[in-house]
Amino acid sequence: MTFFEYEAIYLGIIVGLALANILASLHKLIEAGSRVRWGWMALASAAYAATHTINEFWFTWIHQHDAIQPTIFSWYPRALAFALLFLMCGASLPDDAAEGDVDLARYYIDNRKRFWGFSAALHALNLLNWIKGFVLSGFALNFLHAGAVPMLANSAECFVSLTLMFTRAKWWHALGLTGMWAWSLYFFGPMSLN
Repeated sequence: MTFFEYEAIYLGIIVGLALANILASLHKLIEAGSRVRWGWMALASAAYAATHTINEFWFTWIHQHDAIQPTIFSWYPRALAFALLFLMCGASLPDDAAEGDVDLARYYIDNRKRFWGFSAALHALNLLNWIKGFVLSGFALNFLHAGAVPMLANSAECFVSLTLMFTRAKWWHALGLTGMWAWSLYFFGPMSLN
């Protein structure tokens, strides 16, 4: 087996568990029926977390299958990134819907520091990995040119995630969620083919 085949097993398990967590929570919410006061931001954060998890896996599968990882220590950042994606998915919806009344709008606002904290950590880690690659390339201009969009995107996503942690303004959360989700779809969709 190649290194990537071993890596794909780990990543596939983490992605499967992350998506199963969201689907199980959604199932419990639907099952709870009238005891749930639905709020779109919690559902949008779950959609963003699921989409971003799938997109990161897809991007890794398409672009990283031939990447050389000389040691287990050089692979740990990617493993940590997917662990953070799992935690983001787990924080997006409540797990205890079957136990009582649930207000999803309140859950989202009360839980925003945890959800967006994991998002900020993920994007900061991705940014640090890009910086490490740039330094190890000897500050190559072609590396800088090829990686400028991901570097700027991770910087912006980290900043937006941090602001969403510390504000309760619904308009900013609506704008942030919509923008982050749309960017994830665009970056990992049409842009990833370039």
